[in-house]
Amino acid sequence: KVSEKAPWLPRFGIRAVLPENFEEVSYFGFGPVGSYEDMRLNSYLSRFDGQVKDPGMGQNGYPCVPFAAEGQYATYLLNYTCGGLMKWFKTTFCRDLYPEGETSFYAWCEKDIDTAHASDLLLLPYFRGAATPYNDIYARGAMIGLTCDTTTQDVYRAILEATSYEMRVNLEAMEAFGMKLDELIVTGGCAKSDAWLQIKANILGIPVRRVSNVEAGCCGTAMLGAVAAGAFPDLDAAAK
Repeated sequence: KVSEKAPWLPRFGIRAVLPENFEEVSYFGFGPVGSYEDMRLNSYLSRFDGQVKDPGMGQNGYPCVPFAAEGQYATYLLNYTCGGLMKWFKTTFCRDLYPEGETSFYAWCEKDIDTAHASDLLLLPYFRGAATPYNDIYARGAMIGLTCDTTTQDVYRAILEATSYEMRVNLEAMEAFGMKLDELIVTGGCAKSDAWLQIKANILGIPVRRVSNVEAGCCGTAMLGAVAAGAFPDLDAAAK
């Protein structure tokens, strides 16, 4: 009989200890990031090659994997509920408020929003557990500071701030491994929000820029496919 205190999804696997002189490692499995909880579909079964930089990176959940450009490596700072938290807000708080025909949810939420001053709400964005650097699937979200005067826009702004502070926590953790950002380039859904980008810049203290094509992930996938198919000799040619 399984104990009632046991986690609903136990983790099965092995932990490997590498010799100190190893500089690179290859492994076969689901990766390169955690594949538990709702992240399962975010991983795939393959062989992965990585560079052993600092064991502390792995212990904090930061992978080190080869980048698309030869000789470069990438890591991931994870937040399980960035876009998901925004979707929760939209369906829970704005279901009957969002006007028909409105083309931009961000623009509608950000009318007259003040990005120069901090919100009166404190929100913990762990609505699906905490990702890096805590890696705690049992962490839970919270909202503190609610009053009878709290508005929908106040909650929206608290979400923008909470997810931005979570990014700052990760960037400060990465500085311990010799990584420091001078600039942040943003793609994806949040790149469509002017207020979110400004709040990120305020909290991180660095310039935050959006690319001309906010769906750069799709564009990059097409470039990689074109190079693999032989349409271009390399990524530099595909970018042109």
